[in-house]
Amino acid sequence: MRFNIERNEEYLELIKNTLTEQYGFKVEKIEEGERGFEGETWLVYLSNGEKVFVKVGCMERHIANLKKSVEAMDYMESHGVKNINKAIKTIDNKSVIDFNDGILIVFEYIDGEIDFNIPYTRVLKNLIEIYK
Repeated sequence: MRFNIERNEEYLELIKNTLTEQYGFKVEKIEEGERGFEGETWLVYLSNGEKVFVKVGCMERHIANLKKSVEAMDYMESHGVKNINKAIKTIDNKSVIDFNDGILIVFEYIDGEIDFNIPYTRVLKNLIEIYK
């Protein structure tokens, strides 16, 4: 997947089919997400009334970082860290899957806005102390 892929109904159908086959979701609607740093972001409404957040990594230089980020989130979640994004596993228990020459990750939806004024150095120092 590269920049020349049109984000049309056919593309959204590909995402929908992937979510159904890989995660067992029944998708009602897909909307473009308003937030995100790397790759595409999609808000997906499921037939059970829930929402999930989908990230599609489509640039080679970002894919490795996205995979490492998910590994870190999985690790923190498995060690009791709360209030972080949680990747939803596929039917085959994968956090990240290949998708259209890139990767696709599904997260639990967290309602709200991103605060871009987060003191990242303080957060990183705290994480270093926790995981020494």
